Amino acid sequence: MIGWLSALGDWLSALKCQYKRVNVSRERCHLITTQSVSEGDNEHWFSLAYASGYDYQMPKRSSNRSNPNRTTVKRNASGSGWVLMPPKCVRERAEDLEEVQTMIAEGEADIAIDELRWLLEGCSEMMEAHFLLGKLAAEVDNDLPLARGHFGFGYKIGQEALRKAKHPTPLPALHPANRTFYDCGRGLVWTLDGLGKKEMALEVVEHLLRCDPSDPLNLGSWIDEIKTAGTQIVDVGSLFGQF
Repeated sequence: MIGWLSALGDWLSALKCQYKRVNVSRERCHLITTQSVSEGDNEHWFSLAYASGYDYQMPKRSSNRSNPNRTTVKRNASGSGWVLMPPKCVRERAEDLEEVQTMIAEGEADIAIDELRWLLEGCSEMMEAHFLLGKLAAEVDNDLPLARGHFGFGYKIGQEALRKAKHPTPLPALHPANRTFYDCGRGLVWTLDGLGKKEMALEVVEHLLRCDPSDPLNLGSWIDEIKTAGTQIVDVGSLFGQF
């Protein structure tokens, strides 16, 4: 573990020409982009950095027009709530993602992981790919820090889209278009709690509850459980279902 962290530290140091640290605290170090990075570059490394306690802000873009390569938010068909809309690159890779899910179902986790990373190189907004990588890291490798990184990256995609849309509510948790965002959020909570970062876990739960105050996923019950030292909130298998 120490060797892995050392290697990650060397990699982060090598990126000084592209990133700089700001707002250092005990829990995390925010990274802001200082030079443009091509879509999908270093996606896996960002997840590793997040897993080690590093966080970063997504590059700022002009607010005058929407970016076609970013997740957006729009009203649902009934007009009663809001849904996350993936960009074109995600929709174009839907069949590839189905193939990955088949690989996972057939027990080919290593091949699936390589395929997911390849998909992210071409489209970093694939929230489902981040979620699956997090789930595989937790269930297959029992690697909570790495699982945290992948769940966290997927969660941030939705969080950033909501921020740009000025946090419209409700974002129905049971709507198919929103489920992966909530699954990434729940996975992030689960890993943060398992890593002893309870305050950060509570922040995520509270944000998810603000997104859908009706709480169909019963996330409100997690708050007391998280505050109970030493109590795991839920088994990862029952949380997301088995592959």
